[in-house]
Amino acid sequence: MSSHVIELEANDSAQAVLTRALAHRAAGNAWKLLNEFQLALISYNSATALLETIDEPVELVGTLHAKVGPELWFSHHR
Repeated sequence: MSSHVIELEANDSAQAVLTRALAHRAAGNAWKLLNEFQLALISYNSATALLETIDEPVELVGTLHAKVGPELWFSHHR
């Protein structure tokens, strides 16, 4: 499944907020594996924004942890 297909699921407003957030995080993971760090950060930021609206602290921490790599990369390559 490509990150584009995952993003379609993430943007489907018929899905539960948690499902959409996890789909955004999955897309971020896929982009990170493809060394597309800017796209990964966009996906992780979308996941974080959704997770902050619900009570899922474990998932929020997992998403924030996944963001660290791309954020560090950008801080050294700007």
